[in-house]
Amino acid sequence: MTPAEVDFSIARTARLQHGVISHAQALDAGATDRMIEGRLSTRRWAALAPAVYALAGNPFTRRRQCMAAVLGEVKAVISRRAAATLHEFPGFRPGPIDVTVPRWSNHRSPLAVVHESNLVQRTTVDRIPLRPRPAMVRQAPLPWRPRGASRVDVLIPSWSAIIEADGRRWHTRVRDFEVDQERNNEAVLNGFRTLRFTWSQITTRPEWLRREVDRLRPDRIVAAA
Repeated sequence: MTPAEVDFSIARTARLQHGVISHAQALDAGATDRMIEGRLSTRRWAALAPAVYALAGNPFTRRRQCMAAVLGEVKAVISRRAAATLHEFPGFRPGPIDVTVPRWSNHRSPLAVVHESNLVQRTTVDRIPLRPRPAMVRQAPLPWRPRGASRVDVLIPSWSAIIEADGRRWHTRVRDFEVDQERNNEAVLNGFRTLRFTWSQITTRPEWLRREVDRLRPDRIVAAA
């Protein structure tokens, strides 16, 4: 391939990745280390991280930085708050970029906070690999007793997790409390974790509530084990 053909191939890949490309991808496209060094020295490319480059003419965007952070780590995905913003969860604003990589990986990124986990699930948003958005089922039947009349406020099947909201008028009597405890015990015995929130917590502390729910993620549970 001629240098022009190599540049065209690299530019085509970079356009699909928000203007960035990895060193390995450049080599696969036919570039040599000398060609890469030349493009960096003439500022046609800019090094964003070790072995990750931005091509000139592509705008600086958060999505470009997210893609560069993923390309800079082995089998990485955008995770935690950064994933929530890409999924456009209400109430989440852009902050530091988080990525999660398989446990025992060697990692150090100037673009992101790197976390380890034994369980790295992935999907994509705008071609950026990230942690999947969990499906939430409201007023779901008890997973271990699906034909019964009892319901949980929110079920997250892929996380084996339950979220219960204790309203202002409910869950105040002794009998209600006992029923709740029995159901919590049933959930644990059937492999489900439960978080309960009060009316005050739901209405006055939404950011804290989102962080607490995020701690139910399987990859965080496994990583902490």
